[in-house]
Amino acid sequence: FWKHRGIDNPEIFMNPRGFILPPQEFKYIDDAARTFLIALRSNSKFLIYADVDTDGCTSAAILYHYLTSLEVECEVYINKKKEHGVKDEFFETDHGEQIVIVVDSINNDMTQYEKIWAQGKQLIILDHHVPCQQIIDNAQSLRLVSSALDYPNPHLSGSGVTWKFVSYIDSMLGTNYSDDLVDLAATGLVADVCSVGPESMENREICDLGFKHVVNTGIKTLAGTDELNADSVAFSIAPFVNAANRMNENRAALDIFLTDKATEAKELAKNLRKIRDKQRAKANELFETFDEYVIENQKDNRCYMFFVDEEVG
Repeated sequence: FWKHRGIDNPEIFMNPRGFILPPQEFKYIDDAARTFLIALRSNSKFLIYADVDTDGCTSAAILYHYLTSLEVECEVYINKKKEHGVKDEFFETDHGEQIVIVVDSINNDMTQYEKIWAQGKQLIILDHHVPCQQIIDNAQSLRLVSSALDYPNPHLSGSGVTWKFVSYIDSMLGTNYSDDLVDLAATGLVADVCSVGPESMENREICDLGFKHVVNTGIKTLAGTDELNADSVAFSIAPFVNAANRMNENRAALDIFLTDKATEAKELAKNLRKIRDKQRAKANELFETFDEYVIENQKDNRCYMFFVDEEVG
């Protein structure tokens, strides 16, 4: 059984330790850390730019809670609709930040990043998606820390990259705030369906650490009476975030991971459940419409394409 799955030592596989790679394995992490620390010492305002899925929201939450622990002024921005990357609407409002950190939401060209630089702001990108060649060519100036740039564990998610980055900052500051954020990294990893097989033991260790040390109030609330594990992420957490993203309720999906207040988390979770009910009702309505169409047109045995309303994904 074990050998068939490429597992030599079941005990180590089930209880992984010592597989967290040195952060210096990331290209340009020292450049990013230097930029981060300069902004920190300058009392700069940080803006976190989050992606619209569970991995993106947990990535942003890791950074938000870390900066909050350092008593740093910060804000989290998330796109409207199911849109990836920095968009034009971001520049319509002056957020007053001096440094922008993009998590799990890399662009396919330099255009938007050049706009950020033109405003005299610093930039860091923490990501795991495979970047285009233009981004690769400018990775150092972008302060890009990515598991897709020759990192030994290319299966690491955006939340995993973000957690490892703040862990590295911890080592420089002599703090340990990242220890209480690993549950967010584990949640993002599982929700993004990243590998936790023998080829990515670092991911297994992050999940094992996170599942055994649950701190985040939103995660506890969404998991309910279930212990945090792969099943509770897949069935009790990610579906609610995904439904909110598909119904253009991205802020609701993000805020559940940002709050530290149990009463607020309960209200946010209740709202997410309502959003998911609406999404299901909309999906069922669309399905019935398409089902009637197919039955009516099956007589000539032709093949049909299905186009689903973008509001429900």
